[in-house]
Amino acid sequence: MLDRSDRALWEFLGHVYDYVLDINRSLQKRQIKSSLIEAIKMRDATPITSASETESIVVRYVFANVSRQVRFQYVVALEKALALDVPQGQLPQFLERNNGVASLSEKEFAGNAQNAKLEKEKRKLQRAEAIDVMRRLLEAMSTDTTIARASSPHVADLTPSARELSLLKPADLGLPKYQAGDFVFFVGKVDETLGTYKLIQGFNATRDFEDELLQQIAAYLGFNNADVQATLSDFEASTAT
Repeated sequence: MLDRSDRALWEFLGHVYDYVLDINRSLQKRQIKSSLIEAIKMRDATPITSASETESIVVRYVFANVSRQVRFQYVVALEKALALDVPQGQLPQFLERNNGVASLSEKEFAGNAQNAKLEKEKRKLQRAEAIDVMRRLLEAMSTDTTIARASSPHVADLTPSARELSLLKPADLGLPKYQAGDFVFFVGKVDETLGTYKLIQGFNATRDFEDELLQQIAAYLGFNNADVQATLSDFEASTAT
């Protein structure tokens, strides 16, 4: 006899698992995790580290009123599903095959830990590659002699000042949050004349902020890294002299 409460839990955990997968695939992963962490801190008034894995943060956010032991079992179940590449929408069936959450949390699978580590490294490499190809694409586009030029006295420098940098340890100077980025970003407003825009403000930012913007641009393009790389190769070939 199937316990209907178990089935309901498996279905709900399935939605939680699918949400974890969506976050892990998102180029805005860090921002989403930060928002969840802030919500948890405000609600529970307890610390949680940003280094926590997505599944731990999401379970903590969703299951506020369960014991630590139960929450731990949920996290372990999701970790094992992630390591085994359980497809989106298939967690309830996976839990049923393994006799539920409690049984799954005690069960070991060959290569489970290694698969989880490899998947984490894969996502990290994909994000780094997205930043790299977007940076190279914009750099290549900037060499086009027909590109429109903009000038404005209203470009704000949002990078650390010389005084701020002087107070840092030498080892910290190379961190992305203290390095200037390569681009200036402009904010404009659509003008009344079709196809023209009012330039409002420009700013240059630190490397880490710039990387976040490049990740989001890559996501909004709707292409994967291979597609952007192909576009970049075509552009570089067309502008080669």
